[in-house]
Amino acid sequence: MRKRVLMGLVLLLAATAAQAQSNGGSAEADAVLAVQARWFKATAGCNLPEIEATMSPDFMFLHHSGFTQTYEEAMAPYRKCSPRTGEPQQSTNTMVRVVGDTAIVVGDLQWGNLTPKAGEKGSFLKPTGTGSFALFRYSHVFARQNGSWRLVQQQSTAVPSKDFSSE
Repeated sequence: MRKRVLMGLVLLLAATAAQAQSNGGSAEADAVLAVQARWFKATAGCNLPEIEATMSPDFMFLHHSGFTQTYEEAMAPYRKCSPRTGEPQQSTNTMVRVVGDTAIVVGDLQWGNLTPKAGEKGSFLKPTGTGSFALFRYSHVFARQNGSWRLVQQQSTAVPSKDFSSE
């Protein structure tokens, strides 16, 4: 009897570990990445309704500098800008973990502070034109809220190993 209980626990732990370590490839992971792509596109284009649809009011952003922003603080610049044509971010080296109603996405982004046109403010977009660029490793945490995946946390870490300013 003791061996059966022990064997059952071992099998349960192995199954749980295998599920927790799955990397993308599932319908849930694809759904999370689709929401992330919508968010990247919406932030690049200053599409306020779409940003609000993909971000949770519980959102927190931990910047690479250690500065933190709440949802309202992160949304403030988007409430002031006009819709524009922007090239959305493309994540590389992306890994996804879905555990129940929570998903974690980790990847790399090349972001830059573009030199603005006359009368415009600079913005963080995919590198096109002039400006300085850096590689960031990021994590996004998504939660399923009312049946939809929404971004609840973002964290970025600068990766200073490469200068992208000349690319």
